[in-house]
Amino acid sequence: MDALEARKAELEGTIAAHTEENTVLLHPGLANQFRWQVEDLVSSLNDPALKTEVSVASDPLIAL
Repeated sequence: MDALEARKAELEGTIAAHTEENTVLLHPGLANQFRWQVEDLVSSLNDPALKTEVSVASDPLIAL
C-alpha cells in the first residue's frame, strides 16, 4: 500500500508540474475531419475507376 501511495504522490507531483504551455490542444473538429477523410477513402476504394490507384497510394499508409 505504501508503494501505491508513493506512486500516487509522484504522479500528482508530475501533474502539478505540468504547465499549460506544454499541453497539446487538438482542434475540436479534428475527429470530424478524420471521419470525412476516411469516408472519402472508402468511397474511392469502392469506385472501380479509382480502386487500383487509391489502393496503391494507400498501401504505405496502411503499413504504418
